[in-house]
Amino acid sequence: MSGTQPGKLSPPTGRGGIAGIVATLLALVFLNAVLLLPPSPSALTADHFLAIAIELPLIVAILFVTPRVLRWPVTALVVAVLAITSFLSIANIMTQLSLGRFFKPLVDSQLFGAGWDVLSGAVGETRALLITVAAIAGFLLLMALVWWAVGRLFRLGQGWRGQQRLAAAGLPAVAVALVFGLGIGRGSGIPVDDQAWERLSFHTRQIVSDLESRREFAGDLAEDSLSALPAEAQLSRLEGRDVLLVFIESYGRSALDDARYRPVVAPALGALGEAVRAADAHAVSGWLTSPVAGGQSWLAHGSLLSGLWLDTQRRYDQLVTSDRETLVHLFDAAGWRTTAIMPALTLAWPEGHYFGYDRLYDADDLGYAGRPFNWVTMPDQYTLTALNRLELDPAPRDPVFAEVALISSHAPWTPIAPVIDWADVGDGSIFSQWADTGDPPAVLWRDFDRVREHYALSIAYSLEVVAGYIETFLDEEDLLIVLGDHQAAPLITGEGASRAVPMHVISRDPRLIEAIADWGWTPGVAPTAETPEWPMSAFRARFVEAYSDTGHVVANAGGESEPSTP
Repeated sequence: MSGTQPGKLSPPTGRGGIAGIVATLLALVFLNAVLLLPPSPSALTADHFLAIAIELPLIVAILFVTPRVLRWPVTALVVAVLAITSFLSIANIMTQLSLGRFFKPLVDSQLFGAGWDVLSGAVGETRALLITVAAIAGFLLLMALVWWAVGRLFRLGQGWRGQQRLAAAGLPAVAVALVFGLGIGRGSGIPVDDQAWERLSFHTRQIVSDLESRREFAGDLAEDSLSALPAEAQLSRLEGRDVLLVFIESYGRSALDDARYRPVVAPALGALGEAVRAADAHAVSGWLTSPVAGGQSWLAHGSLLSGLWLDTQRRYDQLVTSDRETLVHLFDAAGWRTTAIMPALTLAWPEGHYFGYDRLYDADDLGYAGRPFNWVTMPDQYTLTALNRLELDPAPRDPVFAEVALISSHAPWTPIAPVIDWADVGDGSIFSQWADTGDPPAVLWRDFDRVREHYALSIAYSLEVVAGYIETFLDEEDLLIVLGDHQAAPLITGEGASRAVPMHVISRDPRLIEAIADWGWTPGVAPTAETPEWPMSAFRARFVEAYSDTGHVVANAGGESEPSTP
């Protein structure tokens, strides 16, 4: 008579024996590894995966007691949860490597488009497409293996009959006891971890915090410490001088302080100081804390111009749909012609209308006739030459406030143009001969030590260009402000690096430097460890206060200071 004898357990259905045992063990080990995926690259070590995921026994218990009729919805639910936690872990690692922070699900959707622009500009659209397809295929393969592992454990649970089904009903209690036991075991040295649960709870809290931050930021937009300034007093101490605000891409504190970069960057910074002295000019330097690292330069630009802390795209989007007056608006109201020189702009930038520039020059408007340097559309030396030709040389004219982006120090940092005689720059076609020099990005980026070397060389190049500009073009009455937009990615700086960037204020008129004496910044072009550091958002109020004939302005009112992060 066939059937299961009372008191005995039937074997699991499906393939058994050694192969079945091995498959089950592989399924458990694989799911454990997926649950343990860490949120940061520093935790991607073999030791990290030797722990037991505290969520694993719960998943096994759920799969064992689920009736066959619910197989597909329960399997799909478990796989969906693991897909979400895996995606969050991978996204966290990528944003840690590139931006030095955790992924923010509510506000970071635009990073995919920006990442494509950088990747395709660095390695070409064909290679970028292949990398993208490979990444998507890899994630889908990971999820297919998760589906197999979950299905294997479900079939194992369904394979028992009779009394085993009754026993299985007690598995949740056993699993809960095991979880508490593992938790208690933490103090006894048992390696357990709850990465998946931590990821879900962290990002849930983060979404709630971002929603609250949106409401708070709306209040910051409505408050402005400069609103009480009489219009006729604003920027009056500048007396109609040209003001040039020059951002150097990825020029951060690590370029000056890190022993890996100091030997290359320090001589270029010294040359900048020599150029200041040779021009009979004066300089002071300080530190600003950027809201970003590794990318999203527009958030740094917007923070400095608006006096608000823009550490997310959502805040930026709120800003550009508000009535908040930026430095651009203030200069425009005070009689300056306002302009932006943006060689990285190759697509439409509708947000630019908010800032209110009288003239916005994108890459096509600058008249560059040479070849691009991979992602970099044109060398910095050409960009500054174009600034003079298009805005500063014409006469008669109004005083100019110009925001300029120098992008030669943007990744992939190859090739790097030489600094040539300024009289030879012309339409930029002369630079084409160096557009293919050195290794292409696909070769350079196989060796991260060489990538770091090229990063330092690119910063040195940008500083040498600024030095040459000062020697060749700096007018007696110009106010030149040079600063970084953000630190380079953690690949360059290391995890946990400072978010500070240098700022140099330079003029041949000593009165313009004396006006900011109370800032306490360091004379010259080399800020020190003792030099004060402010949030980048504090600059707007402090600058307007220093160069306006008015009483004291509270620099940190209206959201100018850096908020605490969740």
